[in-house]
Amino acid sequence: MRSYSEIIKSLVLIEFSDEESNRTKLRAQALRLSNSGYSISQISQICLTTQETVSKWIDGWENINLTL
Repeated sequence: MRSYSEIIKSLVLIEFSDEESNRTKLRAQALRLSNSGYSISQISQICLTTQETVSKWIDGWENINLTL
């Protein structure tokens, strides 16, 4: 299992990578915001998307992270 700091570093690398799609970067940013204590409502406003979409991103990440 990867450490918390390794996971955060991975998200930061995704956010600033030239190789990742804008959509992937936006998801990484949303996950970092969630980790920093922002609410789903706040994240959806920042990312200009719905709360449902943000919830799906976070749930998807948690499911993936549990399997690592």
